[in-house]
Amino acid sequence: MRKLLSVVCLLSGLLPGAAMAAEPDTEQGLALLQQGKYAEAYALLEPFEIDKAGDINFDYLLGTAALNSGNPTKATFIFERILAQNPNYVSVRLDMGRAYYEMHDYARAKIEFETVIIFQNLPPDLKSAADQYLTAINQMHEASKTAFTAYIEAGLGHNANINSGISKSQNPVYLPSYGILYFMNQTNLKTSDRYLNTTAGMEVNHQATDTISLYGGVDAAARTYDIYNTSNYGSVSARGGVSIREGSWIFRTGINGANNTLHSAHSYDTTGIDGDARYQVNASNQVNVTLQGMRLRFADPLLQVQNYNQSSVTAGWMMALGSGGTAMTFSATGGKERAFGRDDGNKTFQGVRVGWQSTLTPTTGAFFGLGAQRSKFDALNPTFLTYRNDKLYDLSLGVSWAFAHAWSLRPQVVYVRNDSNVLFNKYSGTDYSLNLRRSF
Repeated sequence: MRKLLSVVCLLSGLLPGAAMAAEPDTEQGLALLQQGKYAEAYALLEPFEIDKAGDINFDYLLGTAALNSGNPTKATFIFERILAQNPNYVSVRLDMGRAYYEMHDYARAKIEFETVIIFQNLPPDLKSAADQYLTAINQMHEASKTAFTAYIEAGLGHNANINSGISKSQNPVYLPSYGILYFMNQTNLKTSDRYLNTTAGMEVNHQATDTISLYGGVDAAARTYDIYNTSNYGSVSARGGVSIREGSWIFRTGINGANNTLHSAHSYDTTGIDGDARYQVNASNQVNVTLQGMRLRFADPLLQVQNYNQSSVTAGWMMALGSGGTAMTFSATGGKERAFGRDDGNKTFQGVRVGWQSTLTPTTGAFFGLGAQRSKFDALNPTFLTYRNDKLYDLSLGVSWAFAHAWSLRPQVVYVRNDSNVLFNKYSGTDYSLNLRRSF
């Protein structure tokens, strides 16, 4: 490895302008790598990545530093640039496999190691390393085809509108059908309160064959308010299904269900089915299409006129930016709800969503989401004598800090606003929370 890095450094020193002050000091970077000071080498070279990306010699040094300093995800994007120019760069193939291996992406790691060993006249040390990794992967695969993950989370926060009520300034409400002003009670008016959150969940995945895996999971959540405990709610949900991987495609289908409570009483249930197809275009882009069907049923007979069945389709795109530390998502959704007696009738809806997340430091990241949805109902509302139209907007942003192994702290804020021509359904509110999470 040292000899190979020396050759890389020598070649990079022959490039025009290598002695310019604005160029990276590849000789120092090589020296740091040879001394095992990978983090220092990465810190030295990384500021030049934007200008030097695509230079195979520079990318090799930077990728080696990233991989050995504990940033395998970054290393895969750097090695991808090299392999795009030289697919037969066998030592980079091996390092790409090592990066995937450290990311626990054993399927892609296995592909890279298997690619390495088919090269003709392969140096013995490279072949031996690839064989050792393949043996380890195969042993893990045979030893355990079932994996469990779990988490618990607790948080506290403040919600400015716990009941999605209308603003007090809009009270009383004029009812056209009756020609009167109606005074809303506290239950229907915007109300704020502090709360405690508790959530927990687990998921199991079983690799049935090389391409087929089964999954199942359960989650439980509860929110308890400080003053208005009649708004306390909880839920228990479960899901299960099958996932199929074929090359760059992943197909997944499953069923789900949830039981929801309000003030410790059974409120409503949901059941659903979904199907998802994902395609990995390249190392930086993924597209997907999701089909969903869901039915909601209230427990209280007086509320069962609000029951509905919903179907929707969503198309999405996820794009990794730069070196992979930042990702953006875009999606568009359309669907319909078939109602069973509610005043506003059936609903059609269309929406778009944009998301962003980025790694700020090795232990912190930030996220942002923005969504908009328009809904139209097909029945004349008998109270307001109009066809209801809603425009729902939501904004979320926050930071996640992994302060210890398997522990993270997440402050976040969520803003929701629904503009409706039916005043009962017009509301807005902001939710602030701080959440502590333990993963297993």
